[in-house]
Amino acid sequence: MKKNNGFLLLESLFSLFLLTTFLTLFLSFSIHTVNKLSDQKQSTYLYQQLYEHSLLLPQKSFKSVELQITSEQIEKELVLCAATPTKKICTK
Repeated sequence: MKKNNGFLLLESLFSLFLLTTFLTLFLSFSIHTVNKLSDQKQSTYLYQQLYEHSLLLPQKSFKSVELQITSEQIEKELVLCAATPTKKICTK
């Protein structure tokens, strides 16, 4: 009788299936995390630009920035908005 060393075909296929499943889940989780970090980075940048712009308002001097920053008088309250091509935020 021949002694069988190693995996059987079924065990090999099952191991390959588990490895593929793990890698697929890990890759999707990694992509989701990178997208969230990118979104957070953009939001942080917009809030930083709004803060810097609002500090300059009382001095009547405006800093030129890459963003489209607008200020509007809404209900006797100054509202600053900053926008990039993909995101827009406003202070309230």
